[in-house]
Amino acid sequence: MDYTQASGHGTDANGNRCFVDRDDTKGINGTDLVEADLNAWMNEIINIIKWGGLTPDASDLGQAVKAIAAWVNARPRGMLTFGASGTFTVPADVFSVEYELWGAGGAAGGSVGSGGAGAGGGAGAYVRGKLSVTPGQEISVIIGKGGVGTNGADGTSGGSSFIGSDIKAIGGSYGTAGVNTTSNGWGLGGKASGGNININGYPGQGATSLTSTTAISGQGGGSFGGGPSFSISVKGNGAGGTYPGGGGSGSVGDGYTGGAGSDGACIFRW
Repeated sequence: MDYTQASGHGTDANGNRCFVDRDDTKGINGTDLVEADLNAWMNEIINIIKWGGLTPDASDLGQAVKAIAAWVNARPRGMLTFGASGTFTVPADVFSVEYELWGAGGAAGGSVGSGGAGAGGGAGAYVRGKLSVTPGQEISVIIGKGGVGTNGADGTSGGSSFIGSDIKAIGGSYGTAGVNTTSNGWGLGGKASGGNININGYPGQGATSLTSTTAISGQGGGSFGGGPSFSISVKGNGAGGTYPGGGGSGSVGDGYTGGAGSDGACIFRW
C-alpha cells in the first residue's frame, strides 16, 4: 500500500502525497478517486481480516478491529526470573524484552567486645531498560552473590550482576567491624550503568554508641524496590540484607557476625 498517485493530488506538511478537495472558486479540480487507490485500501483491510483468522463478511463492520485484537492477544507474553547466573534464550516471535537487574548487597561488619558494633553493608545497584532482540538469541546473565559476614571481622562486598557486557549493576561494598567500639565504616552502594534507568544502591549506616557497653549496629542499605535491613541493639548477629540486593546489618557484642548481603537478581518480561 502507498500514498495516492491519482491526478490532482497534493503534498502534506511531511512531503507525502495526499488528497485535495475540489474548489471551483480557486480553480482547484481536486484529486480523482481511482481504482488503484480504492482496491489498495480494500485489499489491505481484507488482508488484516484474514490474518486475524476471520472470513471477510460484508455484514460485519468490526472485523478489522477483531482481527487486530486477535493478533495482540496471540502475541507471546511471559516473564523469566534469574536468581543465579545463566543464559536467557529469546522465545519465538519475541523482538523486544524489558529487563530489571540488581547487584548483590555487601555484608556488614562483625563485632568484638561488649561495646563493639559493626557497620552496615551497601546495597547493589539497580538497572532497568528495554532491549531489541531476535528469536533464539542467547543473552548471558551474571547474577552477583551476596557478601558474607565474618565473626568479629569486616564483611565482604556483594558481587556484581550483568546482562551481556554493557548492562551493569555493581554490588554494594562491605561494612567494617566494630572492635571494642562502634564502626562508622559503612559500605557504599553499587554503581549502575547501561540501562534506560540507572539507580545506584543505597549505602549502609554506621553503628551508634549508647553507653560504654551498649550500642546500635548500622543498618544495611536498601536496593531499589526493597527496604534496608534492620539494625539491632541487643547482642547478636546482624540481619541479612533484604532481597534482592540489600546490604546486611552489623552485629552487636563480643564475637558476633555481621549480616550477609542479599543476592542480586534479574527479570525479563516480554
